[in-house]
Amino acid sequence: MSIRTLIAIIFASLGVGCATPSTTTDSGSDVDFSGNWSVTRPGREAIVGQISKLGEDRFKFTGMYNLSGVYEVWEDMLVIKEPIHQNFTDLAWRIESPDRLMVILAPPVAVVGTDYTGVVAERQ
Repeated sequence: MSIRTLIAIIFASLGVGCATPSTTTDSGSDVDFSGNWSVTRPGREAIVGQISKLGEDRFKFTGMYNLSGVYEVWEDMLVIKEPIHQNFTDLAWRIESPDRLMVILAPPVAVVGTDYTGVVAERQ
């Protein structure tokens, strides 16, 4: 994990909210995010991707283009651990509810060409 990612995650945890019992427990996530998710970027058509549980606190996102990869639960976020695309090593979703996620950390626009911050995924 890069220092930029670590600082952003700490900042997001402090400034955006804290984990709640509905998303985490002392041993990690008690929510299974598996299923189909509609991913919406401003000004773009929604796409449908899938999330599969790989193990405790690990999930694989597929069909979500650049946002696909393996994520781990960290506090109230899903943080990318194994991105599909090499430029997406700094990526995190805030768990707003068991059925809604929002990108709160994304690679710089200069690197990937689009601002992914604020992208929303909702369980179908």
